[in-house]
Amino acid sequence: MEFPFPSTNAGFITDMNKLAGLYSAADIFLNPTLQDVLSNVALESMACKTPSVTFRTGGVPEVVLDGRTGLVAPQGDLNQMAGHCERLIRDGKLLLALAEEGRQHAEQTFSYPVIAARHAALYEETLREYRREG
Repeated sequence: MEFPFPSTNAGFITDMNKLAGLYSAADIFLNPTLQDVLSNVALESMACKTPSVTFRTGGVPEVVLDGRTGLVAPQGDLNQMAGHCERLIRDGKLLLALAEEGRQHAEQTFSYPVIAARHAALYEETLREYRREG
């Protein structure tokens, strides 16, 4: 496929270090997803301090907090998505702020230790309720 701008197709990447390197090398992660339950790719980019520009679809707004960890456009609105990209290219201070808060949000909300602790608390609560009813 021919694009009107320079581009590189990295192909399908299974090596996590290479993937993290590519996310980290990017300034913006453009994620024009139309369906997504939990945007793992947005989380991966945020963990590498690369803010996402994405559509408001499915569970994406739970991961990408508009104006805090990335920028979100209405689903299918390519003009607004392009505008968000241009805004980040022109506003380095905003880009860095989104990158920093995105990394913090990914660590504090979606890291393995946090998710494991939430699951453990849910199991404990379920057991307490079961024992009260039994």
